[in-house]
Amino acid sequence: MILEIDTSILDRIPTLSINQLVFLTLVLNDIKTINQDIQRLLSLVNEEEIQELETQGLISIQYDRDTQVISKTEKLEGLLKEDKAMLEIKSLRSSEKSDNKLFALNQFLIESLLEWNKNIITLDDFIINDFQS
Repeated sequence: MILEIDTSILDRIPTLSINQLVFLTLVLNDIKTINQDIQRLLSLVNEEEIQELETQGLISIQYDRDTQVISKTEKLEGLLKEDKAMLEIKSLRSSEKSDNKLFALNQFLIESLLEWNKNIITLDDFIINDFQS
């Protein structure tokens, strides 16, 4: 099983342990079926770590007979939305810098071509003048 972990969550919730980060990733992926790999990951997270996530208001736990249903809270979703908004702003800034670099490169190429073209014209004039002399 390959599990992609968004480490930027640690920027928003710096007190998370690695086990809690993995656990939140599983909750955020909204996995309905628990297979052997997921069970192995879940077994690494102790009850206190899960309880701490609930106390922080990041997850909610409901009991349905013998089953625990764990889901993300609006607080967790809000924290992650803030993170996505910051990422989009950084991406825009990066894009603007890339646009500026592209513009500068374009300008350089145009100026180089104009200079090169001017040298060709000068060379042509020299050849024409040389033949006329």
